[in-house]
Amino acid sequence: MPSAPVKKRTLFAYGAIAMPLAAAGLPIYIHIPHFYASQFGIDLALLGVVLLAVRIIDTVQDPLLGLWSDRLSQRGVSRTRMLGWSLPVFGVAMFLLVEPLVEKHILWWLVASITLLYTAYSMLAVNYYALGAEMSHDYKERGRINAWREGGILIGIMVASAAPGLLDKWLGNDRGLLAFGAAMAVLSLLLIPIISLTLARVKKISQQDDSDSSPGNWSDNLRTAWQNKPLRWMIAFLLVNGLANSVPATLILFYIEDVLVAKSNEGIFLLLYFLAGVLAMPLWVKLSEKVGRKKALMWSLSLSVLVFFPAGFLGQGDAEYFYIVCIVVGAALGADLALPPAMMADVAESKGQGSGFYYGVWNVIWKLTFALSAGIALPALAWLGYDPSGDNTDDALRHVAYAYALWPCVLKLLAVWVLWRSPLDRTFKEESS
Repeated sequence: MPSAPVKKRTLFAYGAIAMPLAAAGLPIYIHIPHFYASQFGIDLALLGVVLLAVRIIDTVQDPLLGLWSDRLSQRGVSRTRMLGWSLPVFGVAMFLLVEPLVEKHILWWLVASITLLYTAYSMLAVNYYALGAEMSHDYKERGRINAWREGGILIGIMVASAAPGLLDKWLGNDRGLLAFGAAMAVLSLLLIPIISLTLARVKKISQQDDSDSSPGNWSDNLRTAWQNKPLRWMIAFLLVNGLANSVPATLILFYIEDVLVAKSNEGIFLLLYFLAGVLAMPLWVKLSEKVGRKKALMWSLSLSVLVFFPAGFLGQGDAEYFYIVCIVVGAALGADLALPPAMMADVAESKGQGSGFYYGVWNVIWKLTFALSAGIALPALAWLGYDPSGDNTDDALRHVAYAYALWPCVLKLLAVWVLWRSPLDRTFKEESS
């Protein structure tokens, strides 16, 4: 029997919380590699290896945090309370990451602050996504829930994309990222009472739909998860598509500043990209209800490749075309963000396991792809002669453009093939047995 429709005010409350969380999270993946390479002169190869090592260590804890969260939830600790525990740590770590107090040991500062931030972010992400999965068991309702959350995330990202650049212009001396980090730290603390009040209704809904099954232990969950055929396909898709998304996210500021020579337009490019995603998201959700999530996602990925591939051949003076790239590829992003989380919720339900465990697995893959993108792309560009703090040859800049656009397009096409071969659609529950 289908679950009752989730009320719009509940969806609004749930989606609204995503805005500041996403706004605080964006600098971790886009601004931090560029910030530490250009401001502190850290070698790209060394920076890539450090970020890769920290990420790999961090990924080990994600399924454990997911399993622990499921156990706490089973014992009556609400997801909203776990979110409240994580927010203060997240806010403090965010500020420390963008304001190094000990520049003499800058690498150790980076490792310590980003590890603390990753731990808090993991706890936030696991429980926030799990809360959304537990709000309804209905296929279409999950599409709506995920669309509201991802819409909130995109709005927060839009603010974060433009704010550091604008603050830089107002404050000067490259202080925009610091001011933005301080604002996000304060906002994280203010969110604690807001979460307690606005998500009280969501908590009740999740408790009504809560399963009586025990989350079990780590080995039992892992064994059961591996027997879930759709999950194996989902992991393959998330790995390939995650790499396709994380490589350009890691390299975009290097590409805009040194290839397009359009640093003053950074904020506008990012704003257009994410704004297009927000506006297109409801259309992708509607389309997925008619043709299925898998097919809609395949179409969005194909559109992204078609428009993004020429960006690998742009150079100085081609900023006008890049506006088109940002708008169209951003529109495709709406499907890329809204549909996979709903598909993962369906996969988790097919074996009756705690959703926190599955979103712990999700977080592992997500972080691993960003780790690999930094650990492979940055050292590769350094080996090919690119230096973000110095002069570069035409060949070095061309390698940046290829890495930014062409490598991800190949991975996107591979992701389309994985989806085409997979059972990840309305009928997947029948095929998972």
